Amino acid sequence: MLIAGYGSAAIGLVATTIAAWWMLAIAPVLLVGAAFGASIIDGPGNIPFLRATRPHERPAMAGIYITYRDVSQFVPVAVFSLILTVAELTTAFLAFAAVLFGAAWLSRLIHPRLR
Repeated sequence: MLIAGYGSAAIGLVATTIAAWWMLAIAPVLLVGAAFGASIIDGPGNIPFLRATRPHERPAMAGIYITYRDVSQFVPVAVFSLILTVAELTTAFLAFAAVLFGAAWLSRLIHPRLR
């Protein structure tokens, strides 16, 4: 499910970039499709944490997980802002598509017990 979510979000961003160059009117629709692909990631996102920790370890690990979640919400915005200071919007879309393709590739390495 993670591979499908990351992959569809990345494909949606690449399609949005191409549409922004050639058919600007459909680019927002494709961007919404990419966002739908990214929303798929939210569902199974907590499962590896829950399966990797024992019930008595979860309260101690919750602070680390919350920090990870907060940083994961801040870093993309910061990187996106830095890219936009030196490049066009389509470049930022392509950069994040590359990151999403990388995340899809890494998702295949999750241990089968944690899936």
